[in-house]
Amino acid sequence: MEVLGVIVIMSIIVLITVPIITGIIDEVRKNAYRESVRSIFKATDIYVATNNFMEFPEEGIDVTTKDLKIKHKDFVSGKVVKNEEGELRVEKVSNGVFCAEGTYNNISEVKGDCNELDITPPTVVIISSSTTSNSVTIIAIAEDQESGIDYFKYCHTTSEECTQIML
Repeated sequence: MEVLGVIVIMSIIVLITVPIITGIIDEVRKNAYRESVRSIFKATDIYVATNNFMEFPEEGIDVTTKDLKIKHKDFVSGKVVKNEEGELRVEKVSNGVFCAEGTYNNISEVKGDCNELDITPPTVVIISSSTTSNSVTIIAIAEDQESGIDYFKYCHTTSEECTQIML
């Protein structure tokens, strides 16, 4: 009976500590990834200086290029660009697990797809609209190049029915 009590107590301790430890491990991995992303900025400065660029390339620099001497070479996509203020900015830099973008002092990262970093809403333009005594017709275009939207939904307010359109 005492052994059963010990097993129950140990099970409760494991149930409590495993999520806490998993969360700590994920946070450490995320912080390590952020520091890896920060190493891109120094590597980019060195790359630009040693390749005699008069100006920073307008299209940016791909972080997967072999000439960019990054400490941690586990990035699978992304690029470095200059923003309007002349600061270096990483865009959609991913190692397959995390994705990041931002300036050296303001990096945002997420676990998963880079599209989750997009905070801008889609642009919706109403092309035409017409109403009659028994119908309303609206033609609109919605687009967002960076969000990865894969469907749109429209709803009829009186019936509360919605239709989803896959792109």
